[in-house]
Amino acid sequence: MQKVQPAIIPQLLHTKGVHLVVPFQRLPLRQSVYFDIAGGRMLFAIPRNNITYLGTTDTPFTGNLENPTVEKVDADYLIKEINQMFPTVNLTPEDVVSSWAGVRVLLQEKGKKPSEISRKDEVFISETGLISIAGGKLTGYRKLAEQVVNKAISLNFPGNQTRSKTEQIKLAGGDFESAEAVQFFEESCRQIAYIQHYSPERISYLVRTYGTNTTPILQQAEHLQPELSDPEKRLLKAEIWYAIHHESATSISDFLIRRTGKLYFERDEIPGILPEVCSAFQEYLTFSENQLNTKKQEFNLLFEQAVTCKDQT
Repeated sequence: MQKVQPAIIPQLLHTKGVHLVVPFQRLPLRQSVYFDIAGGRMLFAIPRNNITYLGTTDTPFTGNLENPTVEKVDADYLIKEINQMFPTVNLTPEDVVSSWAGVRVLLQEKGKKPSEISRKDEVFISETGLISIAGGKLTGYRKLAEQVVNKAISLNFPGNQTRSKTEQIKLAGGDFESAEAVQFFEESCRQIAYIQHYSPERISYLVRTYGTNTTPILQQAEHLQPELSDPEKRLLKAEIWYAIHHESATSISDFLIRRTGKLYFERDEIPGILPEVCSAFQEYLTFSENQLNTKKQEFNLLFEQAVTCKDQT
């Protein structure tokens, strides 16, 4: 079998961007703030529940693409700029409660610094019809997919005016027509929560995270009542059940990082719930002890990496 090569192999530049998470009390913003810094770059600080997260750097990256990490030099840079913007805050690396890093794939442009290179994407088509796309940003992944689908339709079905329709398809759980509808749904869930003794904060978290898919989670929690008397543990196990059966979570890391973002935004809560999370995954996915230990070790490494940007003393 012969490999099909893209029409053009673009020169790519990888750059690393990091985000820091600090307690909301240390940077109590009422709204998101974006501001320019020296060199023409822009930083942001965004409040989210009990934390505020900061970003981002933009430096050339030649390391392991599968595991970019936040280093102390990254944290020092962001903290310095944030402190200049908010002189009375005086953040330090010890304020960082979590962090994460990502890698951008940019189209190389000679003579330009990473921050000056466009975040645009380009589509390349080979002689055999192979469609390749390069550049762009993760936050624009749906637009990138739309471009490729539309290009594939026009290439393979000339004259067909059909175009990608996913823009009109609501995402799972997003069955709301307005902000008022979200509030109404949350209030209806709170009524159930009152009967089942769930905390209002947990219900708000579920609605923000799952939207209308909060309903099957609450239903599952009710089924678990004979098994678990503690309402918060019951709700947590129901959430894990949903992540496994409806979102294809296969590991502890899937749930605590990729499905819920708890490692980034609620890291301090993880030690208290980790035993229940491990137990639920072992039960639902029938992990052996060795399999469970492997999954735990994988997550524990990521748990520690989230604060490696702190001063090591």
